[in-house]
Amino acid sequence: MKNVTKKELARDMADSDLSIPINQAVATEMIDELINIILNKYRKGRRIELRGFGTFYPYKRSARAISSPVTGVIRKVKACTMLKFRASKDTQRP
Repeated sequence: MKNVTKKELARDMADSDLSIPINQAVATEMIDELINIILNKYRKGRRIELRGFGTFYPYKRSARAISSPVTGVIRKVKACTMLKFRASKDTQRP
């Protein structure tokens, strides 16, 4: 499976039949702004629900101890909040 880059998304947006034609540079700006909005809402602890696509939500991960499989050294990892994504039923694979 090949990854899709932001550049490819912008190119696809520019090539699509939108009611307002845009070029690839504008499409890239729009993608960047959407990502910034999602990250700002995440930093404030908010859920971002895009109906028909999925939900981005903050997930609190507790502190824990991990060990290196090579050296066996155990170290502590601090608690943190991560961004998770849950796909909607419309986008999940059968």
